[in-house]
Amino acid sequence: MRRWKSSVLLLFSSTLLVLNALPAGSITWGVPDGNRHPNVGAFVIEIQTPNGAENRQVCSGSLVHESAFLTAGHCLILSEQFFGSTCPDDVMVTFDPAIDDNLDRAVDPDVVLHQVADCTLHPKFKFQTTGSGATDTHDIAVLVLEEPVVGIAPLGLSPQGFLDGLEAAGRLQNGNPATSSFLAVGYGNQQFEPPQHHDRDGLRRMVNMEFQALLEPWLRLSQVHTPGKESGGTCGGDSGGPGFWVENDGTEVLVSITSWGDTNCVASDFRYRLDTRSSLSFVHSVIDGL
Repeated sequence: MRRWKSSVLLLFSSTLLVLNALPAGSITWGVPDGNRHPNVGAFVIEIQTPNGAENRQVCSGSLVHESAFLTAGHCLILSEQFFGSTCPDDVMVTFDPAIDDNLDRAVDPDVVLHQVADCTLHPKFKFQTTGSGATDTHDIAVLVLEEPVVGIAPLGLSPQGFLDGLEAAGRLQNGNPATSSFLAVGYGNQQFEPPQHHDRDGLRRMVNMEFQALLEPWLRLSQVHTPGKESGGTCGGDSGGPGFWVENDGTEVLVSITSWGDTNCVASDFRYRLDTRSSLSFVHSVIDGL
């Protein structure tokens, strides 16, 4: 997983490098998720190829209401700009844990897809233009599904100020996994040996990540892989995927979504916070209208 971590970057990296900070992609050094997070899904668009229409996974996201899929705002914009996809007509989501058995980057025809009926981008969304992490991009969007998802329990949203409370209690400490436990989930690129080689196997994956810093709009986590441990980060295709705080008893609290990071997916992951007044107000404004 890593960067304006949509798979769009892998195809148009030369164009996007004009930006100082780009979106995130796939889980790197992670492990297959299986059915541990059935409410985490893939953001899929229909594109036109020389061989006809084809469904491609470009981002990740999560079910936060039976009819609402939470993802990153830049996933909508880049899908339109680079692939010409129209939301909602060309946008779907799936919660299948494996979506590309043929490894041809196309979503398998037997994958269950849920059609999107409406796409709501945060009204203050903007592209990240600096690498400092100081700018609030409001990188968040909600996709409303045509039909409610049956048989999958939606994720609950964290309380406002949840991460601030952890920091005040001394539970967020840089480089100390014993006091700061975070987990990211998504369908992005998997990093294989040798380093810097990114590939995608169509699996929903998860990875443990360590705390670096808490900022006004961002949670910054380390993407450094620790040999012998299931640690790493996010990469292309992971954008919009959920990030959890993991309590000592294993309870997972949804606190962020994958947004952007370093181009090679090996240093820092900037995650857009969901426990802020702005994020919670936006998501609830969509959900409350369903």
